[in-house]
Amino acid sequence: MLEQKGKPMPKGLQIEIAKRLLEKHGISPDTIDLESEIDSTLRLEENLKRLSKKIGVPLTKALEEIRQNKMSDEYIEQKNDELLEQWLIMELGEDTYYEILEKLEEEEEKKREKVKEVKQEIDEMLRSSFEREFEERQQRLAQLIQYWDELKSQGILFDYLANLIAPHLEGEQYQPIRKAILLLLASSTDIGIHRCRLHVLLWGDPGSGKTEILRWIMDYLAPYGIKTEFVDAVRISKVGLTVDARGKEPKPGLLVRAHKGLALIDELDKAKIEDLNGLLSAMENGKFKVTVGGVDEWFDAEVRVIATANEIQKFPKQLVDRFDFVFEVQKPSIDERKRNVDKLVDQFFGEFDPARTAYELAQYLSHIAGFHPKTTPETRERIKAIMRAYMDLRHNSDITSKSYRNFELSVFRIAYAYAKLHRRDIMPEDIIEALKLKDSELANNNTALATLYAIAKGLLNNI
Repeated sequence: MLEQKGKPMPKGLQIEIAKRLLEKHGISPDTIDLESEIDSTLRLEENLKRLSKKIGVPLTKALEEIRQNKMSDEYIEQKNDELLEQWLIMELGEDTYYEILEKLEEEEEKKREKVKEVKQEIDEMLRSSFEREFEERQQRLAQLIQYWDELKSQGILFDYLANLIAPHLEGEQYQPIRKAILLLLASSTDIGIHRCRLHVLLWGDPGSGKTEILRWIMDYLAPYGIKTEFVDAVRISKVGLTVDARGKEPKPGLLVRAHKGLALIDELDKAKIEDLNGLLSAMENGKFKVTVGGVDEWFDAEVRVIATANEIQKFPKQLVDRFDFVFEVQKPSIDERKRNVDKLVDQFFGEFDPARTAYELAQYLSHIAGFHPKTTPETRERIKAIMRAYMDLRHNSDITSKSYRNFELSVFRIAYAYAKLHRRDIMPEDIIEALKLKDSELANNNTALATLYAIAKGLLNNI
């Protein structure tokens, strides 16, 4: 059928039919601007009526006669397509009518072929473009890997990568925080019964930059595929960290959604006690228990936690014990503010781009994601010797106030992440680097460090 009910015939075909009808009545189509006279929103019959009125020639006279003599208005409305086709054959002649249809079909076929041809060209262009982009990405990645290997050979890879985190924050106190978060990002999921995940707690007065670090991870790392869930003080009180079991179906909180990813918790000190208990279990065991409808139900939550708090005095001791790193973040002094003025001005008014550092860090984390460090029996023996020597050298430290989980096992987790970060198996020296991060005073004790490094290299067996 030429026209569906309520849908006009294509404008091009209407113009072609109008030309034939004008010629039939001895009128040259070139004398009339059919392109402007034919309205594409109207049906053929309506356009012919308007054209008839303009030129004074009854182009639709035969159609009106058929209507008056043969059919009721109601029937004509129902059979409009068939009626229009009969009228056109009568007016144009059967051969001319089908010639128009054939011509239109040929034009439509040409259009379809052209669209198909253009689509193939575009597909080929896009495919070539994607291939070029993929090759360029691979080339960039190869260049980055070469660059990272050079940094690793110079022994500065760890510090370089740490400086990529929240580069807009100025101040010496953020350097150990960056290193801790870098190790957390590199830390693996649990292996057997051993937790390999690291956790970081930042506490101190508002305005000290704690939340800025969480926001940077959420805004700049998450878009590159780092699975991340963020919750602030308002959402903690409304949604909770674990599971809302009040309805018919339990609603998962942050910890469930962040399974196998990062749980960023701002103002943890605003959380409810039941949430803190669930968090404690998730941090250690990778899951927590909630009573739903009188039945205990376990939820997977193998998360790495970065949390902030204004104060930690009210936290249960066992919760703080789960954090491998706990930093008190302070507001900068006036002297530190003066030292940071130049960098802050350059960042604000210059072409500082925090997303660039996030891109490189995300690429590196992807580079090491599938790597799992191992140890040799010889390495394990030297690690044992290093740990014993450390305890002898630092017997006056507060190590006795810490649990095995928070010190020895934490040192092993940090060393594991440090080795993974360097994409190699665990070395005895990794334990010393972990001890330096856990015990800031050790980093300034050259005698103790020299002793530990001598043991790591097999130059000393005992002290």
